[in-house]
Amino acid sequence: MTLLILVALPLVIAGVVLLFRSLPIITTPLTVATLIIMIPLCLDGQKVGPLTVLGRSVELLPLEAVGLAFCAAILALMVLYTFRSSQNPLAHSLTLLAMGLFAAATMVRSLAIGGLLFEMGVIAAVMLLSSARSGAAMSSMRTLILLTLAGLLLLLAAWALEGRVNAPENETFINVGMVALALGFGIALAIVPFHIWQPSVFYYGEPLAAVMLSVVLGLVVLLRLNMMLQVFVWPEGRGFFSALLLEGGLVTTLVGGAMAFLQHTVNRTLAYAALADLGMVIVGVGLGLATHTGFNIAALHFAYRGVAIVVVSMSLGILRRSLEGDDVSHLAGAFRRAPLAVISMMIGGFSLAGLPLTAGFATRLLLYRIFASQYPAWTALLVLCGLGPAWAFMRCVAATLTSTPVSGSRREPLVPGLLAFSLSLILLALGIYPGLLSLLPQGLLGFLTSGLFAFHGRI
Repeated sequence: MTLLILVALPLVIAGVVLLFRSLPIITTPLTVATLIIMIPLCLDGQKVGPLTVLGRSVELLPLEAVGLAFCAAILALMVLYTFRSSQNPLAHSLTLLAMGLFAAATMVRSLAIGGLLFEMGVIAAVMLLSSARSGAAMSSMRTLILLTLAGLLLLLAAWALEGRVNAPENETFINVGMVALALGFGIALAIVPFHIWQPSVFYYGEPLAAVMLSVVLGLVVLLRLNMMLQVFVWPEGRGFFSALLLEGGLVTTLVGGAMAFLQHTVNRTLAYAALADLGMVIVGVGLGLATHTGFNIAALHFAYRGVAIVVVSMSLGILRRSLEGDDVSHLAGAFRRAPLAVISMMIGGFSLAGLPLTAGFATRLLLYRIFASQYPAWTALLVLCGLGPAWAFMRCVAATLTSTPVSGSRREPLVPGLLAFSLSLILLALGIYPGLLSLLPQGLLGFLTSGLFAFHGRI
């Protein structure tokens, strides 16, 4: 029953929120409350055994439960952040709709049905991209086309992999399944060279849309990838995907870091810093196919990456409203007008870049050590990739310290600023003392922290 409620609750409340879409004073607390309720439902769902619904197996594994709980938590924070800002009237209902569909796609063991539910969730998530900025409509359409293509490729991979179970001697199923799986996940995760849709998400989308498409969608895709690799891919295929993920992650980190170095706006710096940091996660997942510790650390690094993106996205939204822009010229004097946003942007950006004293550095260091033990020649280049995002964020922070604010600038809103600042302090605290994770309830992130602390003890 818990699993059914987990899916039904956001879908039903999405309909209620739709009726009151013009009243944010009602839709905001209702949406936040629904997402918060989903957190314990996710954690309790892993304790429930497999269910059979309409002849299909439904189950929530511990990794999936914590992943969905994390998605619900950050979306609740983002919806709370949007309370006083102008949003798409359908934003809250679309957020709940996408979350419910993603939860269903994660729990259904049937690859075909899960793929269809995932595709529906992607469409709902992309609809959050609607914006008044010039070019937003074209960007939304391009994103929808590419992610729809990714969903179709994953459905093709599901058909091929399930077909191989019934006809293991047929190599056509193997070839089609492997190629479709690689291309589908490459597009959905925005791995270079399939990353072209993601930078525009940060440029045209509101913070809620950016977090949905860069963090929540990415985590759901990784959960599905993990399930398919564990169940349907044979040992030779795991070796193929390990090499593919390592190479794709390394190229993604290189391209993201290099592109971030050239940026002079917060939104584009965030886009390419997030892309470079995604490459680190993909490298960790590739290592994790060979060592369980590598996957644990990659999962924790993805969580830190998600929080950092939330922090910088919140700061970006505040700067856009207070300064009417986020390029270097508009950032002049921003520290006087929006000090909380500037500090939050700096800490969140440095965490994405993997600089010391931030949470992103703590997990990056462990990934560097594992990577160096197998590929020492490439490790220095991987470390240098963090300099591009770091330099770009430093450039933006330096611009805010000029003495004279630009004309038309106004004070930052207090509540969103405090929310972003509080999350940035968490990133700073976890970077200075990673052991703070041990204060979490027993078992909440055990599958993540076990590998982290086990490896940390050997450093």
